Amino acid sequence: MRMEQLTGEGWTKKFTAREPQLSEYVKMYESLGFEVYLQSLEVDEKGDQCRECFKTGGDQYKAIYTRKK
Repeated sequence: MRMEQLTGEGWTKKFTAREPQLSEYVKMYESLGFEVYLQSLEVDEKGDQCRECFKTGGDQYKAIYTRKK
């Protein structure tokens, strides 16, 4: 899903992470009563400063979106 569609459905983008932090944040948000949606990063979401990191494992990073249940 595109960011515009997610926002329109009530999702809020929190930040981008990878394991092991990714699973920890998912558990935390769920324990606080949020639904969690993880989205693989798209090329246009990767800023120039981050490109080097994404060259060697960008598929490991996910954007975390939440919304109240």
